[in-house]
Amino acid sequence: MIIPFGINDPKQQLIVRYKQRILGPLISGISICGYPGVGKTTLANELAPYIDAVVLSSDKVRKELNYKPSYTEEEKNLVYNILLSISKYLHNPESIASLMLLLIAKGLGKM
Repeated sequence: MIIPFGINDPKQQLIVRYKQRILGPLISGISICGYPGVGKTTLANELAPYIDAVVLSSDKVRKELNYKPSYTEEEKNLVYNILLSISKYLHNPESIASLMLLLIAKGLGKM
């Protein structure tokens, strides 16, 4: 159980814990953005175990789809649609539509 930063009052912590049990996690996703080489992946990989998270990487998806990424608008849209589909699927595994989009995109092979 994660208590958000800045909540030091035990009564407020109890309320947060209760809400987490009833409503589920307070955080369903975190996006980390920044310039190349600033440590986005390092931060995500360090943070993930503490919040029981899965790290999704646009670079890994892009490289899986493309031997030599071109970073075109079309490629960028495809990569982020795949990431969105993966996150929807992880959030709701019964979501067949999300999984279908993944399979269709994967079927495109090397662009």
